Amino acid sequence: MKIAIAYNAYGANLAAAIKPCLSELNHEVFDFGVSDDGLDDADVAYAACRQFPDEHIDRAILLCGAGQCTCIVANKMNGLYAAACNDVFEAHQARQRFNTNVLCLSVRWLNATRAVAIVKEWLNTPFQNSRRNGRALEKIRAIEQGQCPVKHFFSGAESEQSQS
Repeated sequence: MKIAIAYNAYGANLAAAIKPCLSELNHEVFDFGVSDDGLDDADVAYAACRQFPDEHIDRAILLCGAGQCTCIVANKMNGLYAAACNDVFEAHQARQRFNTNVLCLSVRWLNATRAVAIVKEWLNTPFQNSRRNGRALEKIRAIEQGQCPVKHFFSGAESEQSQS
């Protein structure tokens, strides 16, 4: 699998622990790490995530202070599904239920051992394409396209607003 990893100077130590794990699991690693303090988390997240269509990146691991900024950036990009995970349960659920292709990790909260365990869990958990999970992803894709996934639910509220 082709995996991008992105981080700025603050995430270098955690990235140094994660990259060997990816190589040991026979993944091809695309390193988007930078040592420039002038680059923000959003910059490195965008640099890695924009590689998905061009470089055929399969997944990405983004490191930032709390894992939130990189997660927001990734989720703004079409076709990317990111989750900020601080434990193996969250990583398992993110893959199994929502087929995430971007994992965001907190460099302030996680030590190397926990981060590697989360990465392994996320990489080794297959998507479970159940009816419920599939339905949720269809709705997420509809939202991505600017459509309302549950029109019948909101039709009454929209009618009331238009009368005001």
